[in-house]
Amino acid sequence: MQSLITTVTEAISTLPDVRLLRLEVDPTALETGTDAEVVLEVQGNPVCLFIHQRKSAYPRDVRAAAWHFSHTQDPLRSVPGVQMLIAPSLPQNSRKYLREQRMAYGDSSGSLFLPLPQALFYIDRPVPR
Repeated sequence: MQSLITTVTEAISTLPDVRLLRLEVDPTALETGTDAEVVLEVQGNPVCLFIHQRKSAYPRDVRAAAWHFSHTQDPLRSVPGVQMLIAPSLPQNSRKYLREQRMAYGDSSGSLFLPLPQALFYIDRPVPR
């Protein structure tokens, strides 16, 4: 599963005006719920991505994760934080739901949706099998 985090962060680092400043993989992910924390610089401004990795992304699971993300925002953070769901394969209906909820996602195909405060990045590739 570590390789999926690497795949997604490498795809993010190729985006225009985006620089990867720090990647921390959390060995205590079961306790914190966050598998990795990525600090980016987007158009000169810092943004923190909180990556939540799933083995599968069925619509029911995606809805539950999106609800959880919407209730875990920290408005007092000095650096804007964005919750991101990644999975080996995200079906089209799960991707659509996450876009409607303005939730970031990524998968092993290189598909990304990053609604950041400074920019919106959207790369749509075919769903991997």
